[in-house]
Amino acid sequence: MDFKRGQPYRQGGFQQQQRGGFQGPQRSNISQQYQQYPIKLITNNFKITRHKDHGVIYTYSVDFIPGAIVGGKSAFTLSEQDLQKLKEDEANMSLSKISQSTDLTTVGNLENYQRFKIMAIQRESLRKIFGNHVFIGTNMFSTALIEEEISVETQKPFLGRQYTIVFKKVSEFMFDDLGKLKMEDHPVALGFINNIIKSCLRSSNLVQIGRTPRFFDPDKSKFHKQVQIWPGFFTSSWIFQSGLYLIIDNISKYLSNDNCYSIIDEMLAKHESQEYISREFEGSIVMVCYGQRRTYKVQRIRWDLSPKTYYFNSGEDNKRSSMLEYLIKAYGTPLTYANQPLLEIKQKRQSIFLPPELCIMVGLPPSVRNDMRVQIEIRKKIFQEPAERLQNLESLSKKLSLQKDLKDWNLEISQQSDQIDAQVLKRPLIYDNIESQQSQHADNSVLRTIVHQPIDLEKWAIFCAERDLQYAQMVQDKFYQISNQNNLNIFVEYGDIVSLNNQSTIEDYKDAIRSYFKEYLKYDPAKKASIPISNNKVQFFLVIIPEFVKKEKFYIALKNIINSSYPVISQFVTVKTLSLYKDRVYMNILRQINAKLGGDLWRMKFSEEIPERTMVFGIDVCHKGRQSVIGFVATYDKYLCKYYTQASPQPVKGQEIISSSILAEYFSGSFDAYKEFNNGTLPEHIFIYRDGVGDATRQIVIDEEIVQLRKTFQNYFKDADGKVNEPTLTLIFVNKRVRQRFFQMQGNSIQNPPAGTCVDQGFVEQSEVINGKFDFFLVPHQATQGAVKPTHFYVGENNSKIPKAAIINFTYALCYGYYNWPDSIKVPAPCMLADKLAMYRTEVGNIPAVVDMHKLPFFL
Repeated sequence: MDFKRGQPYRQGGFQQQQRGGFQGPQRSNISQQYQQYPIKLITNNFKITRHKDHGVIYTYSVDFIPGAIVGGKSAFTLSEQDLQKLKEDEANMSLSKISQSTDLTTVGNLENYQRFKIMAIQRESLRKIFGNHVFIGTNMFSTALIEEEISVETQKPFLGRQYTIVFKKVSEFMFDDLGKLKMEDHPVALGFINNIIKSCLRSSNLVQIGRTPRFFDPDKSKFHKQVQIWPGFFTSSWIFQSGLYLIIDNISKYLSNDNCYSIIDEMLAKHESQEYISREFEGSIVMVCYGQRRTYKVQRIRWDLSPKTYYFNSGEDNKRSSMLEYLIKAYGTPLTYANQPLLEIKQKRQSIFLPPELCIMVGLPPSVRNDMRVQIEIRKKIFQEPAERLQNLESLSKKLSLQKDLKDWNLEISQQSDQIDAQVLKRPLIYDNIESQQSQHADNSVLRTIVHQPIDLEKWAIFCAERDLQYAQMVQDKFYQISNQNNLNIFVEYGDIVSLNNQSTIEDYKDAIRSYFKEYLKYDPAKKASIPISNNKVQFFLVIIPEFVKKEKFYIALKNIINSSYPVISQFVTVKTLSLYKDRVYMNILRQINAKLGGDLWRMKFSEEIPERTMVFGIDVCHKGRQSVIGFVATYDKYLCKYYTQASPQPVKGQEIISSSILAEYFSGSFDAYKEFNNGTLPEHIFIYRDGVGDATRQIVIDEEIVQLRKTFQNYFKDADGKVNEPTLTLIFVNKRVRQRFFQMQGNSIQNPPAGTCVDQGFVEQSEVINGKFDFFLVPHQATQGAVKPTHFYVGENNSKIPKAAIINFTYALCYGYYNWPDSIKVPAPCMLADKLAMYRTEVGNIPAVVDMHKLPFFL
């Protein structure tokens, strides 16, 4: 059925507010065409200034030159006397580090923590030379200017050697300049600020977990069954156009109530095998309950080792002792279970081992991970409404402002967070295919009912257990009734029902699918039937998941066989969902099937500045599971509703940049799909939304991934004379993992800002368009609980004439294009679809083998 362009109507929105009230120093340069009304926002950014002395901060490189071995010893040793001299956080000579017995006889390089310990021992002597100073990695910062190179001998052996520490001035910066220049001009200076803030946090009786600047307050922990929740803070200094600021955000850490050995013991009591328990712990993060409470990733459980049998060298005399003996001697901590297995941790050089009794699992324990209801209850405990969150942030700022470290450096942190002017964008238009005079709607309810491109259901089948036969019949009746009652114009033919015995296994369901294809559709993949599967006109399977099977295992097993051997669209639904007997439920299922079959549910109207022949790519890499998986989607219709899709694993786990051969294939396939659908024409403009890329890797994406796109242009955009007429390109990096928070003051209350709130001035990297580049924050969605988190968009490349305001508005409009949610979402639809496709490939394992299926959103 061809869609006839109707009158557009405006989707929902907030009432127009009065423009009076405030005149901020910074005005958004978003065109008035897209502005709905201005608002004032409170941020989580706290201004950092330097009083009294606005002078220079000098940076010195620090090198460690190893001397002769002292006393013939080369083992990693640190005396109890040294431990007493150093602060706990500096002298965290944990059992895991001792157990390495690192031999430095011929090794000149030191680990970061080793350099830090040497510098800590020399602190007082260095203070006499440099005054107030901070050591970070391989650099030291000081207000003292010493032009000549200085060498300092260590006062006593460390790691079995004497060391010479060499200081050399390498750079300097004016503190006042940090608020004037771009952040990339001061990467080292930000480390200097962050280190001072980290020292202040340690002095605030907060507990640092891991090495990142995340500090928690165990005294305010909340408990829920097997889980304890530690509230905490994340901090980071940042240079915005408005100056140097400290970003503070609330975070939480889930920890198991029981130590790891208790969890292991409980599993053994349930007669779980050692192999099963090892799999449960593989990849888990644990926190040691001593020293700096560092976190480690478990590689496996070593059942053949125990604290009683595992020996290593330690102490000044390099004496060999068991882990059991060492814990009593060094920490005064006896272990209750001498024969417990050990957790193996893979480090750079070799494995280290930890006793489970002194480790707590970070995150949710296995029993909770498998209980969605308990997870929902736990999450409710950590949600903070905007007013509570802002109060906590300002409370920490006040606490930091009193710390000695700040005063030593003449630094001040504002106790009140900064405010900023912003704009709320107009809600995007959606085409109306209803032949009526209504052109506008005041809410979003229309998105729950419309179907712009109905797909008739002519040949389909339901697979179910005999006891669920009534639900299968109900589905057929409801589909027919709902389509008529809601004017969806979907012709619904009654499908085949394949019922199985109530005791049927997953294999029985697989056999039923094979039989259906073989007997009813004359298709057998094993015999390579001559009739293509597309000619059999089977459209989709609806599988009712029986109550007596494990849902996830059942879903994955059947999805795999359908995708690999009998590739048709499939929809899975539980008995629990169907038993609600609500028309809304059946409406959602029917509309989702229509979308999976390629029928658009709704179509957005974009501004005139966006070319009609526009193509949008969404690219993401999912790092969950055993492999990192690429998700790639690309539109091929003028309404930007139909997507060509691909997914495949990365060669290396954790790799973000996509290899050239894979991208070249994906780009080519997407252009072929566009040409086929548009009678041989190609796009004149391309938008790429690249998700999951950190600030530091933006240029790598441009240098490697975008280069592959431009190489593909050579094969598709040549004219008759061989000249390549490239389409214009806009590359936008999407970052959901930001620490920025925005709050709106409404009278005397603090609330979340409305959907469509846009910040493109002040607290951004670049507000003015320079070489096509700029960035902005957008709150595309309305938060229903807790405090909303904006999404950051950075336009990394743009050689088109599309103005900044149109790009921002276009991005906002795409956030309404995800058919699984009848409202705006946190990111543009292409990003969400790429992420969902990658997750589908990770969880299910296979994607359809037929090329035509890659032009349908089978994974919704």
